[in-house]
Amino acid sequence: MKKKIFAVAALLALILTSCSSTPAATTSATGATTTSAAPSSSEPASSAPNAVLPTPTLRLNDRGQLPKKLGEAAAIVGDDGERELEFTVTGFEFVKCSKYAGDLNGHALAAHVEVKTTGDFYGPIDVNGVPGLVSFEAYYWRGYESDGTRMNDLNSSAIQNCFDSRAKLLPDSIGKGEKAKGMVLLDVTTKTGEVAFDPYGDGGWVWEYPGAKANA
Repeated sequence: MKKKIFAVAALLALILTSCSSTPAATTSATGATTTSAAPSSSEPASSAPNAVLPTPTLRLNDRGQLPKKLGEAAAIVGDDGERELEFTVTGFEFVKCSKYAGDLNGHALAAHVEVKTTGDFYGPIDVNGVPGLVSFEAYYWRGYESDGTRMNDLNSSAIQNCFDSRAKLLPDSIGKGEKAKGMVLLDVTTKTGEVAFDPYGDGGWVWEYPGAKANA
């Protein structure tokens, strides 16, 4: 599978390559840079973004996650500098689940997500024998309370059955050459905190919620 560079800021690396005299840099999936030719320890085995391009140092949090704001694009950038996957969290809101959903751990938080991929995109998961897909399902998210405490289960049975219809939800998986938008439902324990999307297991991207568009 083609190796990837994660985070939009990696695009700047293509400009810097011709004028850099530093040792070959290794870029982690969230954009952190070292001056070693060996892959960093945070790289996932299946998609290690072992880019030998000097990239700007990004401000990762203590968990190795790249903070994002509502409406700010995140991306997976290919070796040619093309954004092969680009997605944006446009807002958060608390929603009411069906009476048949069961008991939540806390609150049903809907993340509004817009996604698009190019024909060169190859994601990290297989679904029903189809490789190269990506999923924004709650399984690939993590939650943190305001004091940094990790939430145990954003992908509860209740959140999986929250709505009677999936019409408003983002598709379960997305492949190459597709555009989609919809809700991703997360079972968060507190009304304020952070949620991180981490499909490759290397830290991923993180947002504060509820954010400006959330409703109680």
